[in-house]
Amino acid sequence: MRSSKALLPYLPILMIRIGSGANTFLISYLSPGSNIMIGLILASYPFVEALSSFVAGYMADKIGRKLTLIMGYTWILIFMALIYIAIALLKNPLATAVFNGAMGFGAALVLVSMLAMITDITERGYRGLGMGVFDFINIFGYALGYMIGSILYQVVKGSTAFIMLLILLIILYAVVLRYIVETKPTIGTVYLNPLRGVSKRVVPTLPIWFSITTILGAAIYSGRAIGSIKGVMPIHVGALFLGATLVVGLGSVFFGYISDRLGRLRTMSIGVAGVSIGLIILTVLLLLGVNPIIAVAASAPFIFMHPPWYRQY
Repeated sequence: MRSSKALLPYLPILMIRIGSGANTFLISYLSPGSNIMIGLILASYPFVEALSSFVAGYMADKIGRKLTLIMGYTWILIFMALIYIAIALLKNPLATAVFNGAMGFGAALVLVSMLAMITDITERGYRGLGMGVFDFINIFGYALGYMIGSILYQVVKGSTAFIMLLILLIILYAVVLRYIVETKPTIGTVYLNPLRGVSKRVVPTLPIWFSITTILGAAIYSGRAIGSIKGVMPIHVGALFLGATLVVGLGSVFFGYISDRLGRLRTMSIGVAGVSIGLIILTVLLLLGVNPIIAVAASAPFIFMHPPWYRQY
């Protein structure tokens, strides 16, 4: 973490999550279909991303981190254009869901290859901090993209916002290609069965990881509901998520560093307790009818304790 080289793999993560966040916001506000259909469209992206992560990891080990990244980013640009066609021309929610889901495969290629690269070059004793920075960039990039999407929507007020987003992603693509270098995996064998390369110590952490990421996913995709509140403008929704996720991301960096010093298990206990308290506060305030912005602000300090411990085993 001391060299500038160690920071380069974080750049594509920021770029890809900016695109993801902006895409999520624009689909929430522009895609045809019922609220349930919009939810299915939005869920298709992370669902496919999760399912294809093993394939992405195998490709990153087999053909290289950089080539996997290039393939993933190119894939995303193609399906971003197809999503525009599905919404603006076809006006077909099902086609939008299919294209958005397919784009998740490209996201898996980028994120998994970059996470592998970070692991390759992170110095011994700084892995928790490295994963904390990964989480921060991952979360903050998504929120920044959400904010950019809200600005594009408010300024353009139409599906042309997707074209502007696509142009932005192409520019960022050129930046990524300029600065990313290849790294080599630290393991000697690349297994065809990805589960053979996973440590048994990881297995007990998976249910908790799944639970926390499910909660965070529900929060990220609630923008459409918050935007329906009277007096709340699209840019307000973007600013709310940007501020809230900035707090969560900083928590990842801080507790990632703490886990290097205090230990994974102790840090995990602190994180689970903090996130649980924050979610209870958020739920109670929303049930009492408190303004969502105030409710999120009140619970954010506890969700700050969300650590990236599950990536460190």
